[in-house]
Amino acid sequence: MGSTPVGFGICRPCEGPTRPGFALCYCCTTLIGRLQMPLAPVTAVTPYRVGDGMHRLLRGYKDAPMAEVRSICTSQLAGILRRWLSEHVDRLLARTGGPWDLVVGVPSSQRPVAPVDALVDAVPLLARHHVSLLVRGPEPTDHLVASRRGFEVTSNGGAGCGERGRRALVVDDSFTTGARAQSAVAALRIAGIRVAGVLVVGRVVAPDAAWWQAAYWDSVIEERRAARTVEWAGGGHPVAGLPR
Repeated sequence: MGSTPVGFGICRPCEGPTRPGFALCYCCTTLIGRLQMPLAPVTAVTPYRVGDGMHRLLRGYKDAPMAEVRSICTSQLAGILRRWLSEHVDRLLARTGGPWDLVVGVPSSQRPVAPVDALVDAVPLLARHHVSLLVRGPEPTDHLVASRRGFEVTSNGGAGCGERGRRALVVDDSFTTGARAQSAVAALRIAGIRVAGVLVVGRVVAPDAAWWQAAYWDSVIEERRAARTVEWAGGGHPVAGLPR
């Protein structure tokens, strides 16, 4: 794979930045080795960096101490997701190879109820196909730690319930290395469910980690500046919560 004009490559599975000339980033290469299966294509609504506005929203909707704050953060994230889908659903369909008939959230690593399910239920395009199929499995998942047994499909996903052979879109709130999302993909595939792709609200970028990450982040900033110029010229307003 060649480099972009600004000097970074794009990873084929996750569409994140990689060293020019490399088709896979380090994270995806590691996950393929751990899972021993192809990765599902990932589409991210917006890149973010630790400490910015999007990062605070993603943390706040799960971890804010007050329920009212968590609710506000959830509403803002759901609004961002709805708006993005209204503008980019064709790109998502192209990335996933067509429509899906199941939407499955990635379970929380700590909470009994996955916070991402609240986001999915607040977005009509996703909510109408939403089913809870996954629970935590016997093996751990973490940054760069992926496992085919990290999640398990519940009885709702048994062949007798008609889920086998259907196409699923996996949804998660944040994407760092992809280990948890791709472990969820693996569990669904093992249960006979075809996975169309993974949709994540935010993808973390670490500009200080490598020069190609920095180049990628600079390109994100330039795109946002251009988008805001067009938006304000048309009398619109930036989406609340997006990092500046």
